[in-house]
Amino acid sequence: MGSNGRPSYVAPGGHLRSLAVSGRGAHDDASISAPSLWSTTREQLLSTPSPPQETGDLAYRGTFSLEQLRALNDPDIAELCSRKIISIWLGPDKHCVFYPVREGKEFNLVIARPDNMPRGTRTMQGDIQELRECFIGWDSTITKIISCLSSVSKWKLCHHYDLESWTKGSVVIIGDASHPTLPYLAQGAAMAAEDGAQLGKLLGLLQSAARSMDMAVKPLIPEALKLFEALRKSRTNTIVLGAISNREWFHVADGPKQRLRDEGMAAAMKGEEPRNKWSYHDARYQAELLGFDAVDEIEKAFGEWWEGKSTGRNGSVGN
Repeated sequence: MGSNGRPSYVAPGGHLRSLAVSGRGAHDDASISAPSLWSTTREQLLSTPSPPQETGDLAYRGTFSLEQLRALNDPDIAELCSRKIISIWLGPDKHCVFYPVREGKEFNLVIARPDNMPRGTRTMQGDIQELRECFIGWDSTITKIISCLSSVSKWKLCHHYDLESWTKGSVVIIGDASHPTLPYLAQGAAMAAEDGAQLGKLLGLLQSAARSMDMAVKPLIPEALKLFEALRKSRTNTIVLGAISNREWFHVADGPKQRLRDEGMAAAMKGEEPRNKWSYHDARYQAELLGFDAVDEIEKAFGEWWEGKSTGRNGSVGN
């Protein structure tokens, strides 16, 4: 943050440039808004109401210390904690994810199930007994973990249709305001980090290139932000659709499709080609999802864009 409280980035050479969220500063070149799914900036940018869409699911979240879990004196829980891997339970209409954080000193439990919250409610206090009853007949490990909770809150899961645009002039929205996703692919925070990495790199490259030609940066920013939007929309749309696909496969009812899913998971664990069409099983999809280099992509795209402007292919620099 700059001394005036505005988000800032450090450009090549260590120069600090303010990028105001409010857009009111005398030296501001761009306005970057990174609010939540419930962004009002999005509605201002689109000039139309843009409320999130309810999905029909809600989520419970709980965090447990390793000491709490060890106090259960349960060999299955102890073995689960010692493995330090992500554990997932899948079933009709709901699923659970349990994983270590803070170097295995704490563990998170995330549960998704059908939404029974009043329409328009974002979060509310949950009922632990209701939560336990959701998993009657499931692996007893889940209810044992839940027994460590003294209270629980639940959140309505919402998402948003693909936006027509993320930018308007020198204003850009990023993160959940522009590409909110469901938690079924666990990539929401990763996408926000990619947004920041690419946008910071882009503005730094633009500043350096403009200065090398003794040009003002500000007139070039709207077009540069469109370049950022084009790159990010392609990737984030793929991830958002992947999360929606995972929701379908995670929550499939018992039957032929469920057996096809389970067979595919078993095949993928053996390194074999699954028979189903679930992209999450595809090694190439996983490599593209998790091995993506956001900085390399923006460097290449900016180089091509700037060369095109310099040679007049994309409109001359300064126009």
